[in-house]
This record gives sequence, structure tokens and C-alpha cells, in this order.
Amino acid sequence: MPSLLLSWTPWTRLCLLAGMVPVTFLLFEPPLSLLPLAVVLPLGLTSGAAVKWVGRTLAFLVPFVLLLALMYLVAMPRSGDILWACGPFEVGRDNALLALSVFSRVGVMLSSLCLFSVSTTGAELLTDLRGRGASPFLVYVLATTLNLVPLLRHRASCVLDAQRARGLDVDGHLLARARRLVPLVGPLILGALADVEKRAMALELRGGLRRHPVEDCCESMGEVSLRLVSAVMVGGALGYRVWMLFG
Repeated sequence: MPSLLLSWTPWTRLCLLAGMVPVTFLLFEPPLSLLPLAVVLPLGLTSGAAVKWVGRTLAFLVPFVLLLALMYLVAMPRSGDILWACGPFEVGRDNALLALSVFSRVGVMLSSLCLFSVSTTGAELLTDLRGRGASPFLVYVLATTLNLVPLLRHRASCVLDAQRARGLDVDGHLLARARRLVPLVGPLILGALADVEKRAMALELRGGLRRHPVEDCCESMGEVSLRLVSAVMVGGALGYRVWMLFG
């Protein structure tokens, strides 16, 4: 069975999934802040990459949960009735509700963004944006940002190999590696900036940074409606927050 999410264009996926982030932050308190999960969970479980999506989400979420528990349930003074006590540590009701509120918003944000990352490659998104007539400069900036981590990783490997070939000991324990980080940072950053400049100049000479006619995007009216629904959800959540603050 083909995935519903993968049948949409990358721009529609981005609008729908990224739109869940402001919705959950504007609704603020659970259970309202968990409403976007009614959209994200079915799409993620039927995306064909559910295991990868869950694994990537948990990889980001578990360290955050541990930090959240340490901050709100242990380090903060107890507030409200005692829900749980163990020796000198006491968890108050207000602390637990605050931690749950923060966790729900960040959990929805991470699950939405991770679902988009496992369902859409950077090349697909940039090609779709280019076909819709997006600014070539904007597309180039996005492409450079998406490729920044792989570029830095490759260049760091090259710099380390060059330093090893010159006799510099870049291995050893953690403190020794930290001391040898200084001769690595300079060539890494300067080399990355030089690569970005060379690519920009090459694209400009080839006409890659000039505007081209907008291509016809193959999408149904349903995708337009989905983007409209996403915008309505964000607007509705914003209106709800304004009404709660000033109503």
C-alpha cells in the first residue's frame, strides 16, 4: 500500500508537518498541545519508514526527557502537593504539570520534524522549491545549510589525515584530543568557507543563481487544500492564544 505522505509533494509535506510546530506551542497546555499528534502519528506509522522515524525521534527525545526530569523534578523547588518522594527528593504536582507541558510541545515538534526528515531528502525539497519559482539564492542557502554537516565531517577527516601524515598525534585520551582541537578548527572553518565561495562562484558563472520560468508542479487540489488546512490550524491556534491572553 503506497504511503499517503510520500504521495504528496515535498512542499506540501513541509507545510503540513512544520505547521504542527507552532500549533502545539500556541496551544501550550496538554491535552490541547497533543492534538497535532492526531495528524503526525497516522502519517508516521504509514510512511513506510516508521521504525526509522521512531528511532530518530527517540534518539533526540530521550536525552531531553532526562534533562527535563533533572531540571523540573529534581533541581526546582517543590511546588504543589507531593506526588512522589524518595529521600531528599520530592516531586510536586505543579512541577510535574510544567514538565509534562514542556515535554508535550517539544515531543510533537521533534516527531514532526523527524518525520519530515525521514520522508523527504534535501534534494527533493530543493528541486520542488526550484520548480515553484523560489529564489535561486534562497535555494542555494538552503542547500548549503543542509550539506553543511556532511561537508564539515568530510573536511575534518581530510584535515586529520593530513595532520597525521605530517606527524601530529591527533589520538589519545579526551584531554589530549581537546588540546589538539585548535590546529584542527582553523583549516576546517577556512576550508569550508572557501568551498562555499567556490560553489557560489561556479553556480553564478553557469547561470545557476538566475531566475528561471516557473515549472508546472504536478499536484492535486487536495494538496492545495492540505496547505490551506495547515494555515488555518496555525491561524486558529494563534487566535486561541490571543483569546486566552486578552479575552
